[in-house]
Amino acid sequence: MKENILFKISSLVFAKVNDLDFYIWGSIGLLIFLWLLFMIINYWKSKKEQKDMKKMWLKNGAYSLIFIVIIITIVLIVF
Repeated sequence: MKENILFKISSLVFAKVNDLDFYIWGSIGLLIFLWLLFMIINYWKSKKEQKDMKKMWLKNGAYSLIFIVIIITIVLIVF
């Protein structure tokens, strides 16, 4: 009985979302979340070790460009 209720709720929530779209946008969202997490960890590590903040921002900028290119590539391949 509980499985039927959960299935009905999930089918109502994702009724208008195609499964493929859901997985694509979920993976893009996961990449963005990992990118933000990486930026925060990198900032925290460099602040803790009292490193040069300018180098840290350049490094984060380079990683940001890589993540943006990956996300754009995924979107262009799928759509």
